[in-house]
Amino acid sequence: MNKWQEYQDRYKIAWDKQNIKDRALNSKLRAPQVNHHNRETHAENGRKGGAPILKLSKDAETVNRMLNKKLSPKAISDILGKQVYETKNIIKRYRLPREE
Repeated sequence: MNKWQEYQDRYKIAWDKQNIKDRALNSKLRAPQVNHHNRETHAENGRKGGAPILKLSKDAETVNRMLNKKLSPKAISDILGKQVYETKNIIKRYRLPREE
């Protein structure tokens, strides 16, 4: 065995030990858990017809009213002073338009 291979092996062992210590101190360094999703919640939401609908924020209420008046996302963005992608994100996130 060459000298540099011996150092590589020692370095690898030290590296692994340090990673174990770091993971114990900082949970963000841990590998993702296999079953990190709560399957019971998913099953319950499925029985209810899907995930719960988010309550509308102030911006979402405004966008919803404008969509119900048949305005386009571009027109809404111009009126609100937002970028078009911001308005489209609100529409997707809150599943607009809604009849409320």
